[in-house]
Amino acid sequence: MGGVITVVFLIILTILHSGQQKENKENEQKVIKALEKIQMVHPENFYDPSLKSEIEDALHSQYIATIWLISTEGEILSSKGNTANSMRTGSVIVQATVETHEILNSLPSESLTDYQRILLLAASAIQREGAHNDIYNHLIREIHSTNGSIVGFMGVAYELSSDPSHIATDWIVSVIFVLLGFLMYWFSLPLWVFLDARNHGKHAWLWAIYLSFGNLVALVAYILTRPPIDNSSIVK
Repeated sequence: MGGVITVVFLIILTILHSGQQKENKENEQKVIKALEKIQMVHPENFYDPSLKSEIEDALHSQYIATIWLISTEGEILSSKGNTANSMRTGSVIVQATVETHEILNSLPSESLTDYQRILLLAASAIQREGAHNDIYNHLIREIHSTNGSIVGFMGVAYELSSDPSHIATDWIVSVIFVLLGFLMYWFSLPLWVFLDARNHGKHAWLWAIYLSFGNLVALVAYILTRPPIDNSSIVK
């Protein structure tokens, strides 16, 4: 019975996960289109009113939670949105995770350009608040001026699901089936011991109650003390 519950649990999780993956991809495409609209402004700097207007519009969309504007030197010039409080200003060099710095330090100094290093540090910095990484995904995009030069980078945190309650539902379903599987396992041992003890002419109910509390330890004790089968006591 426990095996059946486990199989059903895995099937349900697979269905939920596949549906979530599809929605995540759809959300990502919508966010990318919103970012492309911002990139089309081609500002000369990050103080361009048209750029600020497009960013405000994007933040009012259904999926985008936070937008950071980062200079080519790695300075965080602006941050607005739900997850911006932890990183409003400063440098991505300081804000990036220790793990990212360790990876970069392990590489040969000439393997990455300064631009590539800043880009990696920026990506790490906007994801450093790990508590939200199960709800949000992140993207980094370049902002170009009208002459094609790079003004800086735009970091974005966007919602994985249009309905955050889906994530909670997945967890609730998972917990319920884990608990059901655990209960089936826990009480299957007392049931088996009850039937086996009855066939061996032992105190079946006492052993079953003992197994309900002692589980594996009690099972070992039962097996070590189990006498040969008493044929006269087998229930026909």
